[in-house]
Amino acid sequence: MKFKVVISSLFVDGKKKNRGDIVDLTQVEAAKYGVNLEPHTEPKVEPVEKPKVIRKPRVKKVVKSED
Repeated sequence: MKFKVVISSLFVDGKKKNRGDIVDLTQVEAAKYGVNLEPHTEPKVEPVEKPKVIRKPRVKKVVKSED
């Protein structure tokens, strides 16, 4: 399960984690840090459809006759 660090700095497994960092721990491992971690859920990202680009039609060149 993923947890987010809530305090300014926290050492997890000998590595320094700063506020806002995401840490992957089990519930048992996270229990020893108490309120210094909060559960983190990934936000659902919906695909955004881009509008299709409409191009201008090609303009034909007008040939002037010399008559």
